[in-house]
Amino acid sequence: MTFFKLYFRELLRISVAVAILPIFWPVAVVSVILLLSVRYLIQKVLNIFYGKNVYCLVSSGSDGLFGHKTTGNSALIHAFTVLKGQPDLESVRERYKTHVFPYTDPKTGRHNIYDKIKWNLTSKLGFHCWHNKSSSFNLSRHVRYLGGIRPNEVFTEDKLMTLLGKMMSQRQVGDGNQSEYKDMPQWEHLIIPNYRLNHESPDSRPNHFVSIYRVHHAYMDGASFAIFMDSVLSDKPLRYCMDPMKPFPGMTLWRNAWIHFKALTVGPLDFILTLKASILDDSPLILRKYSHKKFVDWSKPIDLDLVKEIKNCSGASIASILVSAITGALRNLQETLAIKQNLKSIVIPETISMGNMVVMLPYPTREMQNHFTTFSVPYPLAEENMIKRLRSSDQIGRSYLGSSEPWFHFYVMKFSALCPKLVQDILMELPAAPLVFSNIPGIKEPFQIFDRQLVDVGAWLPLFKAYGMAISTYSYCNKLRICITSDSKLFETQAQLKSFIRDIETGLHDLAKYHGIEQFKNREEMSASIIANSFSDKLSFRRLSTARSIANG
Repeated sequence: MTFFKLYFRELLRISVAVAILPIFWPVAVVSVILLLSVRYLIQKVLNIFYGKNVYCLVSSGSDGLFGHKTTGNSALIHAFTVLKGQPDLESVRERYKTHVFPYTDPKTGRHNIYDKIKWNLTSKLGFHCWHNKSSSFNLSRHVRYLGGIRPNEVFTEDKLMTLLGKMMSQRQVGDGNQSEYKDMPQWEHLIIPNYRLNHESPDSRPNHFVSIYRVHHAYMDGASFAIFMDSVLSDKPLRYCMDPMKPFPGMTLWRNAWIHFKALTVGPLDFILTLKASILDDSPLILRKYSHKKFVDWSKPIDLDLVKEIKNCSGASIASILVSAITGALRNLQETLAIKQNLKSIVIPETISMGNMVVMLPYPTREMQNHFTTFSVPYPLAEENMIKRLRSSDQIGRSYLGSSEPWFHFYVMKFSALCPKLVQDILMELPAAPLVFSNIPGIKEPFQIFDRQLVDVGAWLPLFKAYGMAISTYSYCNKLRICITSDSKLFETQAQLKSFIRDIETGLHDLAKYHGIEQFKNREEMSASIIANSFSDKLSFRRLSTARSIANG
């Protein structure tokens, strides 16, 4: 009976999708032609009044969408690298002069492809555009030591996270509506000279430094930043876990053609249904307006071999394993929110909509770009059994990645650049999801930047459009970090965010215990609290106690 119900439902879905095609595509084509005509005229007007190549309309919606502004949001990606030794600011600046600006894309033969960092995102005549700042570009304003610190001030991990939270609280770099940020550049490479690793003695002399990269998302996404590092910043080519310049594994020509055919036929209907669901989503994790205080933090280094062993035992993908651990922590958070709201009963929703950020491989060039898509996936939340939740999450994740939905969303994002700023803002305001998740391609082997050995790396997504939190994962030398950005409306203190991250780590540990993987590898790098927590009845009590302690501040 279930088979026939599913068959009938799928047949009905295809029938409705085919029925709306004669309406959808003619309207879409006419709209594109009209918008192209308007944009052509506006670009001509800009050239007449300001000169050629001074203001250029944004050609990709994936860039222009990050010009959207709302209360307390941010469009800044924050990443940092921990490097061994002492910094040499002049050699770093020299690397930009000799490697970054004159770089030629070996695939296309285009010269100076990274000159985009000499432009600023702005808007003119109701459209997002790039403003050419080459004539006034000053590298020393972008690449410099972090200001406001004492000459010998030492930074630790906790101090660095507090700093990143304050930086993330700035809505925009170069935002003319906030006077304190008005003259700041839209990207920065900031150096902190003295950094002490967690395992080092407080009395020891720091032998590491930190490079913080603050980049407006309109310039590029995380995978594009990895390509940028590989092309011009690293001392030798990088070995990725998944090379952004290569196609998805197993993506044959026929499979690619079939997915795109489905995108043209059932894609519009799936998009409309997903859009409707996201507009009606009333999750307490959705924040329509942010505060001006953000928190960022990350997990302890997680042995990637552990996650791979769970994958081999369960048959689930690595992304599904991480999602399952995250949804387990979200169950905890739902209990916390219920206690804070003094609700008599705790009702866990059946599913939670998670905005999946997926890079669309291969990247066509090495230029700075946003070549990803975001689409909402309803992952199971009410299911308490972690193994059932993992299996269901994996099944749902695979069905979405093998569907036309990611590609149709990708093309909608790309062509949304044609719309005026006002229309883009409406499109950004309507849909929402409780959180967004991105698994950024990691690096397999040790490498050097600016002749210094890379020790650690992390990357944080901005809170951009109603997401309660943004979660990204990044691996380096077989060590995985889970990096989270959140707002003070969701987590009132840094300690609450740390507790949430510990619950994610505990979820991974529980999955390992269930599959007979007795302990985390590289045990000394894992927090003692996680190692101490076993897969037992005490876990539920500990989680509820954690929820109550968070609720009570």
